[in-house]
Parts: sequence; structure tokens; C-alpha cells
Amino acid sequence: NLFNPGGTGSDLTEAFRQKATDYVSMSIFPPCPVEHKSDVFYRWSRADLLRRAMQQRAPGALVEMGGIRLTTGNYTANDYALGYPIPDGIRRNADKMLNLDYAATEYLTQQALLDREANWATTYFTALSGWGTTVVGGAAPAPGVVQYWDTDGSTPIEDILNGKQVVKRRTGYDCNKLVLGYNTHLKLKTNAEIIDRLKYGQTAPGPVKVKTSDLAQLFEVDDVVVMGAIETTSIEGAAADTYDFIGGGNSALLCYAAPSPGLMVASAGYTFNWQGLPGVTGTGWRIKKYRNEDRESDIVEVQQSYAQALVAADLGYFFSEVLS
Repeated sequence: NLFNPGGTGSDLTEAFRQKATDYVSMSIFPPCPVEHKSDVFYRWSRADLLRRAMQQRAPGALVEMGGIRLTTGNYTANDYALGYPIPDGIRRNADKMLNLDYAATEYLTQQALLDREANWATTYFTALSGWGTTVVGGAAPAPGVVQYWDTDGSTPIEDILNGKQVVKRRTGYDCNKLVLGYNTHLKLKTNAEIIDRLKYGQTAPGPVKVKTSDLAQLFEVDDVVVMGAIETTSIEGAAADTYDFIGGGNSALLCYAAPSPGLMVASAGYTFNWQGLPGVTGTGWRIKKYRNEDRESDIVEVQQSYAQALVAADLGYFFSEVLS
């Protein structure tokens, strides 16, 4: 039920709004504004770029020729939209603290963020995403398995540094971002190996406090980002509402993400934001308001058109379900 405006009440309303920093979908991979909803992007051959091709040349001899093969990938920006009706009768009867237009805008903004976050998790944050390497958590280390990071004797620092080495060896790039599920982040804050590394660098006798900046230094990445957004998992009308972290909360993604898009710039992923909607922002969305006389309502609507693309699988290393 979108509306509950009855009663006199006080100048107070309650709403659950998640912090923007809990969402990672717009902060990991660079946004790329595009003019076409569907198009191709180009991949220069990594093998050609990194294969030595220089040749000795005798005086007067013709120079040997080299080059880079070029392949293409595809993206298609999908449209997503949601409206919020404000019927005339509701508007006339609403208490003054219920700024209905503001509430509609906040609700739709939250919906747009939830939509992107859920699609981001499906595209990039599962064992089926298709990253160059995916390892899983287990009771003991083995090929393709890391020991659960919430168990005694686990070595998340070595596991992540090994992931960096794997990506560096096959791409030449150092991973610069680590995305942690919320539960994974909490367990790393109490992991014995991490506490042991940090306890000598913090002032005694207080407890060791593990911040994301500390984890970034230990893991040798520029940023450690935590997926803190939740979503309702129960259907509307269920006897009890249930909630969970978007992406599940128990995994981690190590990757290289370019600071910004550009020619011959490698990145594990890109977000292609279609700019074809009038009034659209660089993020690919817009919020508009219009009148619908059939409904005798004002409509506030959010619309966005984007594609989240896994561009370079070898620039990612995924840790799937690393908690017991």
C-alpha cells in the first residue's frame, strides 16, 4: 500500500531509506554514456599487445610489420521504469508532513538503485558470472577451493594476494578493487590472520579496529567496497516480511576496474548508460512528473536504460560462498 495519509498525527514520518554508500553498482565499474541502445564495443588482442614482435634489421632492409587483432563485443541497454500515482483525493486529504511528491521521488530513487544493485549482483557477483577464475569456500584448501574465511587457520590475505597474482600474470594488470559481501566483510574484521597483522600497528591496549582502509592496505588494492544494500525477499501480502543482502553477502570479487572509460582502456566491466531519453542524466536515468486524467492522479515516474557488461573476464577473480 503506497499511501497511508490518514489521521492528524505529528510533524513526523518514518521511512526506511538505505544509505547510498550501501549500493556498489554505480561505484565499481566506470559508467559509459552511449548514444545507441544497442551497439558493439571493441577488444584489442591482449596476446598481440603482450607478444614481443620487434626484429633485428640489417642496414637497408625492409622493416618487419606488426599489428593488433581487433574483436568486438555487444551490449544492449534495457529499459526499466516504475510509476508512483498520487490521486487527487489522497493529495487533498494528506497531512502536511506527508510531502507526497518528495516521498514519491525518494521511493522511485530507491527502486532505481535496488534495480541496478540486483542486476549488478546477477551480472558480476555469482559463481556463474563467468569470471576468469572462480574459487569456492570449503573446509580445507584444495585446487579451486579456499578455506572458509570464518574458520580457524584460514588465510584470506594469502588467498586474495594469490588472486591478484593470477590476474596480473595473465593480463599484466594489478587488481585495484575488492568487493565484499556484507557478511564476508564482518567475518574478515574478526579473522585471526587479519587481526594479527594489524594489532602491532594500532595503539595498545585498545581493541584492534579493522576498517576498510586497513583491508585495502593488507590486500594491496585501492578500494575495498562493501555490498550493504538489502531487499525484501518475501512477496507482498506474506504473513511475515523477510529481507536479505543483495548478492547474498557471503562472497567477494577481486578485479581491475578502469577509473574511467576510454580508447584502449582495459576494465573488467563497464556500465553502458543510454543517453537517448530527454532529460536523462549521465547515469542513464530520469525522474519525471505528469498528469493522468483517467486516473485523476499526478504520476511521478522513474525510467532508466542501461546495460551492465562483463567486458574482460580475465580481469576478475571471484570468491564464491567463502563463509561456512
